[in-house]
Amino acid sequence: MLLTSGKAEVEIDPKGAYVTRWAVDGRDILYPKSELKNSKGESKTRGGCHVCLPNFDNGDKYGLPHHGYGRLVDWRVVSQSASSLALEIDNGDQQVPEKYHGLKARLVYTLEADKLTMLLWVKNAGDAGVEVDPAFHPYFLNDAPLYELSPMNLPVTLVWSDNLDNYFCAEPTANGRSFKDSVPNVLEPGEEKSYSLVTTVLK
Repeated sequence: MLLTSGKAEVEIDPKGAYVTRWAVDGRDILYPKSELKNSKGESKTRGGCHVCLPNFDNGDKYGLPHHGYGRLVDWRVVSQSASSLALEIDNGDQQVPEKYHGLKARLVYTLEADKLTMLLWVKNAGDAGVEVDPAFHPYFLNDAPLYELSPMNLPVTLVWSDNLDNYFCAEPTANGRSFKDSVPNVLEPGEEKSYSLVTTVLK
């Protein structure tokens, strides 16, 4: 799905609610989503940007895949305009763990001429608390135009690259590697919360 605003365009795949490409005035800001091979010959998906929901990094202790299930499942398109797109997670997807069937999630992407806003809203509609510490996982081109990151409720930014190509990741997270190294925050029944990342290309 293609969003446009002035000389900017962003492509979004509802599978995983994945931003596959973002360009401003013909220049890519993100490394386009690609399949790359590492030194072991293993195929790795790299590039673009996806949400890490409900966990960032390893979720083995909680029965969750690496970086969560949000990037793996189908999201329903609930509204769309030329420059914005709202998607909701399909909790009936078989890759959503039973414990998280009550977790509602909506992602809203809004494109402006020099700005991309990614807003994640979650609500626990279930009967028990669930661990939720999401993140956004953008792959920025090393030689992209200068930009600024403005996260909300994502206070810990982690920087990473496996150097398979010309990119690095600056990943705003709600609580770092809490599912792996500490104790995640719990979203109680009826509780809701929003997280966002605004990336602005500087002129």
